Order: sequence, then structure tokens, then C-alpha cells
Amino acid sequence: MSSEARGWTVSSSTDRLALDDLGAELDALLAEVDAPICARRLWLTVWLRSHAEFSPWVVSVREHGQLGGVVALAERRRAGHQEIVALGHGSSDYARLPARSDAAARALADAIGDALQRRRWPWRLRLDQLPPADPVAIHLGDRLAHAAFEPGDAAPRLLLQADRPLDAVMSAKTRQSLRTARNRLEKLDEGYAVRTERGPRVCSELDDIERVHRLRDHALGRDSDLDDPARRRFWRDVLSAYGERGEVEVGRLQIGGELAAYSVSFLDGSSYRLWDTRIDPARSFVSPGRVLLADLIERLRAEGGWSEFDFMRGEEDYKRRMSDDAVLTESLRAWSSGALRSLERGFRAMRGRLRRRA
Repeated sequence: MSSEARGWTVSSSTDRLALDDLGAELDALLAEVDAPICARRLWLTVWLRSHAEFSPWVVSVREHGQLGGVVALAERRRAGHQEIVALGHGSSDYARLPARSDAAARALADAIGDALQRRRWPWRLRLDQLPPADPVAIHLGDRLAHAAFEPGDAAPRLLLQADRPLDAVMSAKTRQSLRTARNRLEKLDEGYAVRTERGPRVCSELDDIERVHRLRDHALGRDSDLDDPARRRFWRDVLSAYGERGEVEVGRLQIGGELAAYSVSFLDGSSYRLWDTRIDPARSFVSPGRVLLADLIERLRAEGGWSEFDFMRGEEDYKRRMSDDAVLTESLRAWSSGALRSLERGFRAMRGRLRRRA
């Protein structure tokens, strides 16, 4: 469906092939705004295919025929209202609302705001992991009556420099801890080995990694994302898709032939993005994950050509100890009414109290 508004041609589609219809134009726009791998078309297409409970809502604007901006959303009915999120929600460490100009950003925000205000059913909008002060989000927040910005999850990173070893970044305590971990590994009777692989078939055999992924999550007293069928399907499919393109590296630290720690990373231009890493809880006493990551970082530094080791979303302690910078993010939340906003705030407060008691 297309319409004209303030000199812009506005299109809105709920077709599951909407992103493919935009095709190379969308790819070029995302490249222009330097979108990371988890905000690009292939990633979002795999996510939508894996999450059948969501329907797409893709809004685009054109000026004189040129694609000026796109907002890719997904929605589902939930608890008596319509939940609207950015396409890739939950599985994407970074999100983007690409627009070539502030005018395009404003046109997108107006189109989405108008459409939301025409809805009869209650709705809730949540756009996570956006860059701070994203132009589309700023205009949309101004446009909607009940909207708020919140800090998102930061992504620690290490800026890779050929003349600066990892030791120069870590504290004395962290360096000593890493030396202790290496000494413990070297004293094991079974021996240990670190192996990394890239290539089209690197993601064809991941059963050992999936097993350790679940083991670690359950040992921490939580459900694993891989327990959820849709998220497991996405995890498998997105790795397969990018593995075939040679854009995934899998690292394994094995003790006596058994997997003790692993890393799954995306090769994104000059950015090395660590997407998934876990340790076998039975081997935690030798800190195999820390040794594996330190080996990876030093190898990348020696290779040259890499600008950053991106630990991605979440500020866990092991990330902070090995990083020297962080990418900040922001979330936009909006509600169809003040009553729905208050209801959600009350629910979130109650859930927080229950978690503190647990």
C-alpha cells in the first residue's frame, strides 16, 4: 500500500517477503548507514522465518523514486493488545532504523505515528538496541503521546591495535587470573587444545556446542534460549546462512577431546563480533572460556586488519575485564494509552520485586 505525504511516497507492507521486495535497494541503504551484521536483510529475513508468531510491518519512504528510509517492524497479538517490536527483536544485539536524511526520518516517523493513531486495538511499541539519539526514534517519540526513552544494553568492545597486546588492557589482577587459568590447563593429565574454524561447513556440526550452551544456562538456574523452539530455530538457521557465506568463525577449547568452552563469532568487515560463548560448567574451575577468548584476541591482533573485538550485548564481568570501550544503545517504548503504560510499569515493578526475593 502506497500513499503520498509531504512530498514523500510512503509504502507500508505486511507481506512476509517485504524485505526481499526491497532487495538490493535496502542492502545499499543499510551499507550506507554502516549497519552491523545483525541489522541487515539476511539476518532479519531469517528471524522472521523462524518466528512464525510474528507478522511483519515494513514502512518505507521514497523521494523522486529513491529509497530514503525503512523501518522494519514485527507484531503479534499478546495479552489483549498488539505488541510491536523491531524485526529481529531479542536476537539482534544492534537494531537500525536506516534513513538517508533527517527529512526521511521525519517522514518515516510521521507515517508510523499516523498508522498507530488510527488503530482501534490497544498497542505497545518497543524498539530496543538503537543508537543513541536515532533520528527516526527521536521524531517518533515526539510524535506519540505516550512514549519514553530508556538506556539499552551496552556492548563492550576492545579496539584492536597491532602495537598493543591484550595484557596492556587488562588489570594486574585479570592478568594474574589468566596466567593461573593457563597453568591449570597445562597441568591437566588429559591435555587441552584450542581450535578455530572458518568456511562454508563450519556450522554444519554444532551438536557439541548446543549441548554446552544448554548445560551452562541450566547450571545458572535459568531457562536456555535454545529451549524455545523459535529461538533455537533462529540460532541454527542464522549460523547456517552466514556460515555458508564464510562469515562465521567457531572456536573450541577441548580438554581430552571433550568441549570445555566455545565461541561463535561473526566476521563483519573489520569487526570481529562475538555472538555466543559458553563453558562446560564441569570445567569452570580452569576458566577455559577466558583462555579461549584471550587466544582469539591475540591471534586477531597478530593477523592485522581487524578494528575491534566486539563482545556484543551485555556487560558481563569477563567482557569488561577484556575491553576498553563500549557501544551504548537506547530503547524507545510507546503505548496507545496512559492506562496501558501504567499497567506495564506496574507489572515490571512487581516482576522486579519477585526476582529480588528469589
